[in-house]
Amino acid sequence: MPEHSTPIHLGSGAPLVKAASVLLDRPVDALGEVDLSRVLVVVPGARAGRQFLLALVAEAEGRGIRFVPPRTTTPSELVFSMRGRPAQPVADRPLHRGVLAAVLGAADADTLAGVIRPDADWIERFTVADALLDADRTVAAAGRDWADVVSTVERSVELGGESDRYRRIESLLARAEADLGNLGWLAPETAKRLLVEAGLGASDEVEGTVAFMDAPEEVVLLGVVDLSARDEAVLAGCTVHTMILAAPPAGGDALPDARLDPRFDAIGRVAPAHWIATPPVIPLASLQIEDKPIDEAEAVVEMLASAADAAEGGRLDPESVAIVVADETAAESFRREIEAAGVTVHLAGGRAFARSGLARTLGTLAIHLNRRDSDGFGRLVADPAFAAAIGRRLDGLDAAAAWSRWAESDMPRPLADGWPGDPDAGERADQGTARRTLHAADAVVTEILAPLGVTATDRLDRMLAGLLEVLQRLDDEDAAGLWSEEILRLVRDAVGELIALPEALQPTVTAAEAIRLLLGTLDPARLPDPPDPAAIETIGWLEAPFDPAGRVVVTGCHDAALPGRFTDPILPDSLRATMGLEDEARRHARDLWVLSTILGRDPDARFLVPRRDPRGEPHVPSRLIFGDRGPALARRVVDVFTRPSARNRGGVDVSGFGRPRPTWADDAARTVNIDRLSVTAFRDYLASPYRFWLKHVLGLRGPDPIGRELDARTFGTVLHHAVEVFGQQDIARHAAGERPCADPDRIHQTMVDAMSEAIDRMCGSKRGAGLLLQERILTARLRVVAIRQAELATEGWRIHAVEDQLDALLDIPGEAPMPVRGRIDRIDHHPEKGWRLIDFKTSDAGKRPDPSHRTKGRWIDLQLPLYRGLHAGTLPGAPAPAEVATGYFLVTPDPGKIGFAPSKKIDELHEEAMDMAREVVRNIRDGNFDLTGDPPWDGDPMALVQRTRSLGGEDDAEDEG
Repeated sequence: MPEHSTPIHLGSGAPLVKAASVLLDRPVDALGEVDLSRVLVVVPGARAGRQFLLALVAEAEGRGIRFVPPRTTTPSELVFSMRGRPAQPVADRPLHRGVLAAVLGAADADTLAGVIRPDADWIERFTVADALLDADRTVAAAGRDWADVVSTVERSVELGGESDRYRRIESLLARAEADLGNLGWLAPETAKRLLVEAGLGASDEVEGTVAFMDAPEEVVLLGVVDLSARDEAVLAGCTVHTMILAAPPAGGDALPDARLDPRFDAIGRVAPAHWIATPPVIPLASLQIEDKPIDEAEAVVEMLASAADAAEGGRLDPESVAIVVADETAAESFRREIEAAGVTVHLAGGRAFARSGLARTLGTLAIHLNRRDSDGFGRLVADPAFAAAIGRRLDGLDAAAAWSRWAESDMPRPLADGWPGDPDAGERADQGTARRTLHAADAVVTEILAPLGVTATDRLDRMLAGLLEVLQRLDDEDAAGLWSEEILRLVRDAVGELIALPEALQPTVTAAEAIRLLLGTLDPARLPDPPDPAAIETIGWLEAPFDPAGRVVVTGCHDAALPGRFTDPILPDSLRATMGLEDEARRHARDLWVLSTILGRDPDARFLVPRRDPRGEPHVPSRLIFGDRGPALARRVVDVFTRPSARNRGGVDVSGFGRPRPTWADDAARTVNIDRLSVTAFRDYLASPYRFWLKHVLGLRGPDPIGRELDARTFGTVLHHAVEVFGQQDIARHAAGERPCADPDRIHQTMVDAMSEAIDRMCGSKRGAGLLLQERILTARLRVVAIRQAELATEGWRIHAVEDQLDALLDIPGEAPMPVRGRIDRIDHHPEKGWRLIDFKTSDAGKRPDPSHRTKGRWIDLQLPLYRGLHAGTLPGAPAPAEVATGYFLVTPDPGKIGFAPSKKIDELHEEAMDMAREVVRNIRDGNFDLTGDPPWDGDPMALVQRTRSLGGEDDAEDEG
């Protein structure tokens, strides 16, 4: 057993400085130095180790002494730091994972039962291999083996039927270890076990296997609160000093043994039962409830501005404040928002490779190679790296814009025989231009991807070698290089790890699978953030106890991140708790300890609690903030679950990139010149003047491709085409002196044929199951439409025009008129009832014209009033607007609602609607684009800019003209 000295409580304020002071409090040797070379300091992470050494240097300089530094290590390397490394090489994680994945691929179905599907691909095998190795590390760290797991499961009522599964896992891991041995390697956990047993004199495999080195004389456990049983065993025979980052316990002088602190054991591990029973309590005033992460970013900026105002000279010392990002998945987005407000931020944990442009390029390429269709191709030509290469080779032609244009009217198609469609077969000239551009872009992409070979599959190492050449070709397209040498080196190193697998272990994969395996290897990789002395540090939750900043702001306090939920299908929490493995209670206790260090250092620390994620999905507040008991807890629950107040998006701009604003510094008149407006543009302005500015003034539009099935827009497009074709035929019959068709079967067949023609034009003759089902739904709805149309014909209504173009001038008294364009779906006429203008609506909601145009006393759409006011005079006989009716022809899932729905209230308020249209034009010309109105709907490209999204959808968002 290790020899433990009395634990030292360093407190929470500047603990590393105090630790450095304690370590330097020893005699100077004959050379006038404090020799710490035989001291090993164990810290939870590499960053804490670096900070400790900096504190040690600063303390020594302050005392004016020289010292020989100690070694530092982390718990994961403690065994090797204490015992050295075996003479036989130890396999690294990529090699061990590759061997285990090969074992999974070679095993029979019975052996794999309950572990992995027998027909799993290499991606799944590598993923499961990673999970098994993680479980093996957890079991070994606790000083247990898989035989212990099996025996524990056999005694468990809850898991009793799973013992055979764990025996299979044990056999698979044993096979992988044997295969490693045949290759001349030791499994990492086996190597550590042998080293520990060698130190205890309990191993029969030591001689000729282990290369010993001098162990340290002293070990300092600095803030290590979760040391494993195996790591404790390796400390046998060594003097251990435990330094606890916490204040001494209350009434510590009265304890019978100074070593006894109910919160920790003798070597500083947290005592879960105590921490969970008596958790630290965050003052209610320190909690701040926000809606979304972007609101948290605004709150942090406000707090930093307030701190700067209170600081001497109005300047904030960056080292005095730390931002703890509990939800590390949001760290980089969070940094972007804060820096857009002029605050420089440094990510202590570095930048995730997975969020880099190169990672996105690789992911997009994998999608394209896997799908081999027009949709994947569209993603590829929109990727910045490929777009730049294609643009240079095609003299500036924009393949991404061409694809967007093509995809608005065509469904995804296979690309087995090159880009689909005849460039000269487009209905309009721009369609032919788009197709010619895409044919040329396809040839460029094929040439760039040539190093990946022409075969569907190949060995992983060959595929990865080809991939590196593809990346080099893309990088060479830019004179300055697309990517930094730093990130390319990261990729090359990861490729090197996978290529280094023995030839017998190299899987046969597709190019897409090779990329996904590479991305999986790179997923945990991080790029160091360049240092900046003026930057405020953002750190992870577990780094908070060691950060020297005196003021702390914690963001992302929701339960998914803090303490987080861990579901392990191999070692469930109940099994972990029974076996003494790391379990949820220990993690919870560790996080409560971190919280105590934050409150101990900064009692006024702020904790931001987001109620929703960026997509609007609800978050559960972190359980760590509910430390109260009794009535105080009830009050806290009420406060935390109270709806947060909405922030004024028209106020201070947090993100200049996130929310571009109209600026009028060079235009005192604030005028905007728009040549014409579509009828639907009025609806956009009424919904949000700011969003109108982004879309219609700046021209910000997102691609709107057709999916593999009909969405709301294309569903409406197909139906509109069906009724348009029938309408044209009926108009031709009238011109020939025939009566309107009143035969429902004939009408239905005409519409169904036109519908099939429209779908063929979008996707070709092949139909997937989903599209076939939608076609049947449309056919059924068109049956009812045909019946209603036959009834209208019998009543005496005839179709006068379909898809009639509106090009008119809206008079603006005192100003120039505004040209307005639109397209009226259908115009009907009755010899006695007169004219009516009809808009077909296919949404499931089936909203009637009045509530679609006006709600709660305000106008939200002006479509039908504008049709009426601007088009009535162009009809035969030039009737007044009051003599022309308007309405919707509803085509809903409910057959009882299908048919004509007349406007009522909005026709009575026609003049008011036209005045509102004139006011909209004046506001646009005056440059009034305030950030008001409802949030953007899901899928609106404006949601990307405004960083917000609601759960609703717009009704029939077709455009005009």
